Amino acid sequence: MKRRAFLAAAGAAVMLGLTACGSDDGEKYLGTWKATRGSLGLTIEKNGKDFIITHTGGMKWSADEENKKSSATVNKHGQLEVSAGPMTITGSIEEKTGHLIIGGKEYVRVE
Repeated sequence: MKRRAFLAAAGAAVMLGLTACGSDDGEKYLGTWKATRGSLGLTIEKNGKDFIITHTGGMKWSADEENKKSSATVNKHGQLEVSAGPMTITGSIEEKTGHLIIGGKEYVRVE
């Protein structure tokens, strides 16, 4: 009896762990980010299942000069992907520092 209860609890823990790993919806990217060097910045907002990135400080990844916004998604690895014309820019949050690394630049979250 004790063995069954243990196996059921262990199985539930494994399933919970697998569910958590596969459900990265990109919430960790939301917010305002400022470049660690220079005056560039990003604001990342949810737009349905996707994201909208608003660029500040002169940088942009889209041809939309008026609002400097780009669309982004989260790939199966949990990385943020921004379509920039013919290429895709991939970003992620560094575990040690919590900084966003994307487009060759490093950003810190603005609280």
